[in-house]
Amino acid sequence: MKDAGFPYDVQWTDIDTMDQHLDFTYDKDKFNGLPDLIRTIQANSQHYVPIIDPGISSTQPAGSYPSYDEGIKRGIFIKKANTDDPIIGQVRFQHIIDLYS
Repeated sequence: MKDAGFPYDVQWTDIDTMDQHLDFTYDKDKFNGLPDLIRTIQANSQHYVPIIDPGISSTQPAGSYPSYDEGIKRGIFIKKANTDDPIIGQVRFQHIIDLYS
């Protein structure tokens, strides 16, 4: 695209790049080479923006999902009133178009 003069300033990715839809991961089979692509984009003064969804899964085995394990360890999740227990529940994703159809 650069050789063709096509304006290409930002590359976005969304949940489809994630491994099992887990935040702060990427599917190393389907998106093999993503770290190299990001380095190339940044070396060309372009930007890479991953879309991060607000729900961190709590259903993985202990020790297998650092985003959840570190969050518990650091106490960063929203807690139930007057306790140290994090609020755990389901996150539902819905396209905005579905809300108006």
